[in-house]
Amino acid sequence: GKSQDVSTNIVILAAKAPEEYTFKVEKVFPHDTGSYTEGLLYQDGYLYESTGQPGHSELRKVDLETGKALQVAKLDTQYFGEGSAIIGDKIVMLTYKDPRFTFVFDKKTFKLLDKQPYNVGVEGWGLTFDGKKLYTDDSTNRIWFLDKDTYRQTGDIDVYDDQGPVKEIN
Repeated sequence: GKSQDVSTNIVILAAKAPEEYTFKVEKVFPHDTGSYTEGLLYQDGYLYESTGQPGHSELRKVDLETGKALQVAKLDTQYFGEGSAIIGDKIVMLTYKDPRFTFVFDKKTFKLLDKQPYNVGVEGWGLTFDGKKLYTDDSTNRIWFLDKDTYRQTGDIDVYDDQGPVKEIN
């Protein structure tokens, strides 16, 4: 005579393996091999690069043809920079492990506009923007959806192929 709520997850795997794509190098551009690239964006003729490693993490605006950094915003030494995304006139950049933060820079001046604690997922990894919302990942098989203005989680999706969870997506 008592009711009981029960729930479960059901995972449906693809019937066949995903198609593997190949690539062909069309052109090679110079790049600072000392930078530990984590996020790489191309817009308006420039590369915007976020780099990692504690003590060496920074956001850079790079001349594509020469590979030279035209603007640099350095993070404090305790941060390990990760993925970044351009949202209008701002660049949003994550940090990897503790301490985890979301940094928001002015795209034109590289001035730090905001810094917020980042608590989505296990780690800060990749970040991208589709014009409406941000997508990030965290070393698991989960892609997190973030609000483009508050950087707070709005949803997520788990990624699977025909074998099971696709871990370490980025």
